[in-house]
Amino acid sequence: MMAYPMRTTCDKETFLRSKLAQEYFRLVEQKYLKGIPKPGPIYEFNKFGWPERLNGWRHPLLGRNEELRKYKMTIQNAVNQQNQKFTRYGDHKYAIAFIGPSMVGKTRLLEECLHITPHYIHKEKIVLTEENKVNFGGQQKIMSKGFHNWNLRSDRENFENMIRYSMDTASLKPVQIHAINVIFDCRFPLPEQFSYDGDFLKNYSVRQLLIDFFKYNFTNLWVAAILEAQYTDDESWCMLLLILESKMIFILMSITNEKQLSEVARNCLKSNMIVNMRLNGIDRWYHAALACQLLDVQAIPADLVKIIESASGGMPGWIQNFVISLIQRGVLTVVTVPRAEAVESGAIIPSPTLLQRSEADINIQPDLFPNRSSYQSMYSILSMSVVSRLDDSQHTVHDGDTLQLAVLAESNCFDDLKTDISMDAVILKTYDSLTPFEKMLLKCGSVLGEVFSRRMLLHLLQSDSNRKVAQAVSKLFSIRVLECEGGDFTRDTSPVLVHPAPTMPDAKHPYCACLGIRSPPDCQDLPMYAFCGYMKFRHTLFRTTTYELLTENQKHEMHARALLYLERYTRRCKGCGAGCFIKLLGLRSDDGLVVESEELKRTRAQICALSAEAKLSVEQSTLPLFMTDPTSLHEIQISNEQKQISSYDLLEPADRRNLNQYLLMHNNKLVRSFSSLEIGNCECMAILLAVYCQMIDHCRGADEYEKLYEAYMEYADLCVINLNIPQAIRLLFEVEEFIKSNQLNDKLEWVKDYRLANIYSLRGVCLLETGDMNEARKQLLYAMQLYCDPFPTSKHAVRFCDLRVSVNQVIALYILPNLFVARNSGFVGHFYENIAQTLNRLYRLFTESGEKANANLAAKWSLNYALRTNSNFRLLCFSYGNIIATYRQKQKFRICLKLKKRAMELCYRKRGLDAIEIHAVCHLYTNIFLFYVEYGKKLESLQFGFSVMQIMTNETDLNTRQVLILWMLKFLLSELRIHDMVSIMRDFFYMTGYYDLSSETWYYFYALVILLDTGYCVESYSTCEQFYIKKGDAILRSKTPEAAWNFLVAMWLITIRAGAWERSILWEDKIRASNMDKHDISIMILVRLVEGLIITLVNEMNNRNIKKILLLEKAIKSMFHDMNKACDHAPIYRPRVKLFYSFVARYFLLFAYYHVIRGKKQRGYSYLNKAIDLSKQAAHGTLLYWAEHTRNHWIGTLNPKFEHYWTEHIEPDNLLEYKDFDMETGKIIPYTLPLPSDLEK
Repeated sequence: MMAYPMRTTCDKETFLRSKLAQEYFRLVEQKYLKGIPKPGPIYEFNKFGWPERLNGWRHPLLGRNEELRKYKMTIQNAVNQQNQKFTRYGDHKYAIAFIGPSMVGKTRLLEECLHITPHYIHKEKIVLTEENKVNFGGQQKIMSKGFHNWNLRSDRENFENMIRYSMDTASLKPVQIHAINVIFDCRFPLPEQFSYDGDFLKNYSVRQLLIDFFKYNFTNLWVAAILEAQYTDDESWCMLLLILESKMIFILMSITNEKQLSEVARNCLKSNMIVNMRLNGIDRWYHAALACQLLDVQAIPADLVKIIESASGGMPGWIQNFVISLIQRGVLTVVTVPRAEAVESGAIIPSPTLLQRSEADINIQPDLFPNRSSYQSMYSILSMSVVSRLDDSQHTVHDGDTLQLAVLAESNCFDDLKTDISMDAVILKTYDSLTPFEKMLLKCGSVLGEVFSRRMLLHLLQSDSNRKVAQAVSKLFSIRVLECEGGDFTRDTSPVLVHPAPTMPDAKHPYCACLGIRSPPDCQDLPMYAFCGYMKFRHTLFRTTTYELLTENQKHEMHARALLYLERYTRRCKGCGAGCFIKLLGLRSDDGLVVESEELKRTRAQICALSAEAKLSVEQSTLPLFMTDPTSLHEIQISNEQKQISSYDLLEPADRRNLNQYLLMHNNKLVRSFSSLEIGNCECMAILLAVYCQMIDHCRGADEYEKLYEAYMEYADLCVINLNIPQAIRLLFEVEEFIKSNQLNDKLEWVKDYRLANIYSLRGVCLLETGDMNEARKQLLYAMQLYCDPFPTSKHAVRFCDLRVSVNQVIALYILPNLFVARNSGFVGHFYENIAQTLNRLYRLFTESGEKANANLAAKWSLNYALRTNSNFRLLCFSYGNIIATYRQKQKFRICLKLKKRAMELCYRKRGLDAIEIHAVCHLYTNIFLFYVEYGKKLESLQFGFSVMQIMTNETDLNTRQVLILWMLKFLLSELRIHDMVSIMRDFFYMTGYYDLSSETWYYFYALVILLDTGYCVESYSTCEQFYIKKGDAILRSKTPEAAWNFLVAMWLITIRAGAWERSILWEDKIRASNMDKHDISIMILVRLVEGLIITLVNEMNNRNIKKILLLEKAIKSMFHDMNKACDHAPIYRPRVKLFYSFVARYFLLFAYYHVIRGKKQRGYSYLNKAIDLSKQAAHGTLLYWAEHTRNHWIGTLNPKFEHYWTEHIEPDNLLEYKDFDMETGKIIPYTLPLPSDLEK
């Protein structure tokens, strides 16, 4: 906005829809905006984040001068030694470990070290937890912070792109690739028979490769601050030494429990590169000053100082908690008095230099630890305190000056306070001072967790008095027991999901940062924080102590009520209809495929009865009618889809007008696009992730072990879909231990085996995602054994089983479906469905491993098991998609048509769509799309393609997305829909939610294709050249090297057409150096190579270079032979398949051109006429224009101004912008193939 120059600002709607963390935004001052009477709140964006609250650096750090002096010396030495080729053993110190007990002040010391670090050194913070203690988990978290300039959805994508960019993976040894895969959780391919059991970190080549990688990516020294480093795994400790050896990263770490460290960690800490500093309590001289800092006063009573000195042991954390407890109990207040009066009363007045930094020393930096409650962040404990700004000129003391004095209540007495007082006792005293209702509120909050919503709290309290609850919350806020977490209720899409609100950096406690809350009419006299909708315990210890005060029966009852709330109100987001999820804790709702159970019907009735409590009455007035009538949902969706089948959010309204008209003319209702659901704004995944993490705790607390098992399995499955593989693996190990502990009391052994098989099957998917094919195979095959239906291993057994399964499938689908389809339900039906899911996972494993026979058997077998219930939509989509892909590869199109018909009947039976089912629908539609591609049905392919693209915005399968989009672009190019192409290219390649080099390469390649085939410019040649100069050979090491091969050939062909022969030699050398395998070259690459070689041949004929003419003719004949062989032997390239008429037409056009330049005009004209006929049959407008343009040029009827039209408009100052393309006429002037000068005469 011009009103806020040099700042990135946005309105509230943009902030809400950005789906970024609130730390990246902050409110700015209101300004008058011309033409906007009520602009609303304006937010400023910062990609590095804003501090959540005022930092505590305006107070000096007390009692740590020696530690800070050592840090300054060490960091200065590290900077000096960084660029030195040789560093002495004694000078190679690149890490400092602060070791000490809890509450000794390690976090504040790390903050101070980062504060005094020079500004030119980049700083990052890493907070480790027990969940990060997995193999190389700590190291991966450090590296993810180091690559902060990459905006990716997952760390694996980040690491893989950085590795491809930094090194040539094709030249690495297998052990080096294995090390990279394990250390960075990557999936680079390894030789099939490769195995390595040793410690690869001891391999010299691996160590040198990693050091070179660090030095290449980190050109400057940066500091990584690791909190709670005791949670670092052993492998990461070993990697830590290697990182320090590279001299690129300086590490600060805090360690709490040194005795609990492993032997590997202790040995690493003994390394000379790590400076160990063991912390003790601060000197008693600083206790009074520290208490004044915490209270934001200048003087405190002497009695308070005595008790702190005698009981604290010098622990800053203890002093903080003790002072806060006094505030909570109302024992301590602040008054403003003259300095002389404070001295006369015997108060302790520390020196001003201990309480406030000078203005020259205050340097406000972004808060690196915004979510951690260190004692220095509690500088504003009392709302009555006033921030004092002291500079050097104000340090002069006068008796007439006033100051803030902390005063103890007269009734307070410390005589009974023991010197070994514990914080539990202090918290209990605070707890005892509360009313019974306030105690009950805290108990309910402690059951819900560290952070909880007001809705769940009210459900557990079961109180009818809003005022009574508000008064209790107000008091707990005022005594600092609770505080606001910040929730945005202006976009309240679910009763169980709270969106974060932007932070209030200048707010003073108590305050509420929630948006969209309001006070009832009878509570107008209470502060707004009394109605906070999203709150948390200020201290973890207070919550745990309160929770332990509950009896086991109370815990069981409250957890059961919290679980009931989650079961009742966990519903889809409003964009998806706000109905029940298809499956939650094992219960399935009626989605058109399965009948609801009685238990779920009772739950639905309870939701309707309690709609007033859930505030759904207001929502129902604005929601569609199918919210209350589930039977009308199907009809409304079908009618909407029939009306909106040509409405695609991916294209601009002006750009898609012709596309809508075209599809409406040919609409035969083949595709159900689920267009009535706002999948682009879907928040169902966030709702489920927020719910399941709570359900596990509440199921365990309520002793609902059956639901606990279901929650674990569904949560792990959700994590796999969300690509959170480490979390999924952790959950599976926990549920496996739970099953083996026999808490479920399964009386039948096969039931226990069935549950374990489900765990091993899902673990196999996790390993498959990580690229560990061998271990994934073991887990999946073992799961099949536990199901008592093992997968055959020998070739003969596979053939026999395939024959048996094929016969059963024919009988089930075509002969006696009533005896095989939908015959099982309940527990037995779930058993068969889980076997089918495991077989689908085996199909993916076999497909990626190239085992076609096993993959075919798994696909057929899976569909047979899935049809036994015929009710699991997600499972059936995957099964139908796999079997259609199997028969498509065998060219059995008739069977594919029948399967496609059954699959579409399934989709039309389906009511609603869950977030976890979107991926399955994409899989099914993509395979149907590819079937229509090979079958030659362009219209049907476009319909399915656009339907998939509409629900594929959050698709994470990169390969599936690229295959679909590449074919869609080819179809649109054939119909000259350039605007549609550009919209899709930028949405799915260039403006992806996460960075991928292959996608960007595909974008520039198709920009070149549009320039080559139509003459219109999307990205100029110079822009594409700058892209290659910037990325270099890294594009050849991306996930799909075919993108780089096509890009290089297209750049080479443009230089050939433009006559830039010297520049074409450079691109030709790059093509030769790209190591394109002859078997991997697609026919389209071959066609463009042939075109460039024939044009080069014409140039050499004009130059009379006999030697080069003979070489070029030999190469061209060889390529024509390869293309002819491909068209004859590959079924998909035969002319009878209408789709591939375009390939054959281009082949005939170039073959005709080759004959004409050799003087065989009659044969050339014959092939040219064939090319024109095939272009018409395929409705390929681009090829038809080019063939007719070429014919007119050869017979002499071409307008002379069009002969060099394409070449003239390739110049940078004479480009044809694609926006100027007339979609009504759709005419282009293609490139004119040059003829030898002898023929032109």
